Amino acid sequence: MARRRRQYLYLLPNSVTGLSLFLGLWSIMLVIDAMRDSAAQALMIAAWWVILASLIDGLDGQVARMTGTTSNFGIQFDSLADVVTFGLAPAMILYAVIFPWNSSVATGVAATYAICGAVRLARFNIGASPTPKKKAFQGLPIPAAAGMVVSLILCHGHIERLLGTDTTRRLLPIVALVAAYLMISNMRFRTFQELAFRSERTIKTATVQVLAFIVLMAAIILMPHEILALLVFGGYVIYSVTAALAWRWRLARHPLEQEQDKENEV
Repeated sequence: MARRRRQYLYLLPNSVTGLSLFLGLWSIMLVIDAMRDSAAQALMIAAWWVILASLIDGLDGQVARMTGTTSNFGIQFDSLADVVTFGLAPAMILYAVIFPWNSSVATGVAATYAICGAVRLARFNIGASPTPKKKAFQGLPIPAAAGMVVSLILCHGHIERLLGTDTTRRLLPIVALVAAYLMISNMRFRTFQELAFRSERTIKTATVQVLAFIVLMAAIILMPHEILALLVFGGYVIYSVTAALAWRWRLARHPLEQEQDKENEV
């Protein structure tokens, strides 16, 4: 009986992964409907499903570690789901948005993003462990890349009013290609958990975390959600790139720290 209950526990993290996959598939279906019927609203909903999946990404790993049900199967299933939800779905959204402006650019940008996302996940799987204790990723995590790209699409109207139509149409492909490059780069990106919950528990860090939580709650209440999503994902990417460049500069000055830092990467 205990063994059977143990087997049922494995359904918990895999169900979260399945939910993420379902959101990605639903997003793709909405994109198809949007392109067929010229329904912009369906395209925006598709982008929101990717955002939602990005927010719940990682819960499957957390649940697996809490219940002691981590496994290589879970790692592979999660990556396959991520290919669809954070690789294919954002690529199709990009294609649908850019296609009316330039069909060739739409094809190239969407294909580049999807391929780089698959390469990122394949590289992750090679070094992944059922019980990871990593503080950083090698390359931009694909959920963060997807969140940044689709949140920029959601904010398209705001950006167009601010920068103009021509500038906005150039900005989206550039951001998508930058996200694609960052996914396959060797830059070091800290995990969300490492950024939010550092091991050093001091009054200063606790105060900063409390203030950040208050600001986030106020932003959720007062700020348009699409702008908030762009600030969260874009801020994470900008901060991580800046930190990665600072890390490389530090290693150039102290090369003996390089091997120790590599042990904390995945």
